[in-house]
Amino acid sequence: MEKLIKILSKMVEDAFEQCGYERNFGNVTISNRTDLCQFQCNGALPASKKYKKSPIQIANEILEILKNTNVFKDVSSAGPGFININIKDNFLVDYLNDMSKDKKYGCSEPAKPMTIIVDYGGANVAKLFMLVILELQLLVKQ
Repeated sequence: MEKLIKILSKMVEDAFEQCGYERNFGNVTISNRTDLCQFQCNGALPASKKYKKSPIQIANEILEILKNTNVFKDVSSAGPGFININIKDNFLVDYLNDMSKDKKYGCSEPAKPMTIIVDYGGANVAKLFMLVILELQLLVKQ
């Protein structure tokens, strides 16, 4: 199952490509400012340097494409070309339902599985901290 952030990145990368920019500018990350949005794309600023356009102009071109999808609740630009993204609740619910139906709940199989053995021999009574834990365990059992 594909990660949510990758799905969103592909959508924004497609929008950058439709506008004639390189796909790699469409990388989506979790927002640094959760009071403004859930996800963000900062690709308009580096794209503006390469394509000699204003970052807000590039961001607005991308916004026009992203507003036409049924995934995003709110897509806006802020500051020097930051694209703020909020996704619709029903999209997230559908994604979580698909994840719950997945055999591994959205986790992928490791390329090289490993076996990890954890051996716990008990509390070390020689340490003061462990004595406190032992006392608490004895109180709970009584």
